[in-house]
Amino acid sequence: MAVSVDLHFSVICSSSGLRPMVLLLLVASLWMPASPSNPDGVASPTMRATSAPKRFQELSRLLHEVGVAYGHHDLKGARSSFQQIVDYCNGQNSAMSRWYSGFAEYGIASTSARLADTALARSAILASLQSDYWSTDVISSDEVLQHVVGPGWLDSLTKCYETLRQ
Repeated sequence: MAVSVDLHFSVICSSSGLRPMVLLLLVASLWMPASPSNPDGVASPTMRATSAPKRFQELSRLLHEVGVAYGHHDLKGARSSFQQIVDYCNGQNSAMSRWYSGFAEYGIASTSARLADTALARSAILASLQSDYWSTDVISSDEVLQHVVGPGWLDSLTKCYETLRQ
């Protein structure tokens, strides 16, 4: 089943250049923290629907909304859903919430770049790195984001956070 979902999202995204973000959404929506009943942290769709705590169900719903918005080429709608994820996660104090908040900030940066909003793209990418989303390789590979915020600005910012991480 995961393969068909991956192919579905790849087809939706290939025409709009959004493939990396949607594939990240797919991974983010399938990941759950490890638990005694789920030691590997990977959830089947049935497990997610029946055993996930309400907070994970809400995150899954919001990530689904982002995917639907991307599928309809509605970047403003996707950005709005990413903002809802940030708002939802900021009220919680866990490593997972910080990661999802940072991931959503990256989503805001990516969609803002595609909407040519340089100021919001820059502030969101900074917020993403300040959270626990330090996937600088993913951030650096987003060519549209690089172009809109400036390759020099993005490179120096990601290098700074890579140094901090060490």
